[in-house]
Amino acid sequence: MKYEELRQRRVESHIASLNALVDHLATPVLLVEKTGLLRYSNLAGQEALCRAEYLVLRDGCVQLHNMRQRRQFLNMLAAAPSNDSSLAASQQSSTMRLLDGEGHTAVLIVQALHWQASISGLRLADAVLFLIDADKTPPTITTRLQIVFGLTPAETRLAVYLVAGKSLVEISAYLHLSRETIKSQLRSLFEKTGTHRQGELIALILSSISISSA
Repeated sequence: MKYEELRQRRVESHIASLNALVDHLATPVLLVEKTGLLRYSNLAGQEALCRAEYLVLRDGCVQLHNMRQRRQFLNMLAAAPSNDSSLAASQQSSTMRLLDGEGHTAVLIVQALHWQASISGLRLADAVLFLIDADKTPPTITTRLQIVFGLTPAETRLAVYLVAGKSLVEISAYLHLSRETIKSQLRSLFEKTGTHRQGELIALILSSISISSA
């Protein structure tokens, strides 16, 4: 078997395993094109679209239930595709707070994807969406993160804020820490979790929470 064929089979096997894991996450995960066209949704994402509290599906495209925030969402999607690998993780993702009709809050994270369309098995998408219900964050998340990844209290606190949709600027201001300190903690989080981008980190954290909650 040629090296390229072996490599492709390994990639496809990894993707299948990743899809199986994402499908069982309690957090809605959706893959979309920059136009909002839906390419993939896990089970939680399908349920979220059916409830239409924050996200709705119109003509095959993911849109916001709150039409006043539609332009901001479209701008975030348009800015997501990027082939510039020199961009920091914080520049490859963006967040916005959503409100439903009853005043409940959720955080929508838009993370740029850098997948290779030439590899068989990869769904074509420009961004992954994470919809996080701010009212349903597990109270034991900090303990689980410390046990699973061996994080320090400061690293754990940063991880929790990231999962809640806070930007590095907001976290820095809230904790009265310098941007360099926050960036240093983020680099440590990447190293300990084996991730390279903020979206990957959040996905991994969410999966670890879901698994340990089962």
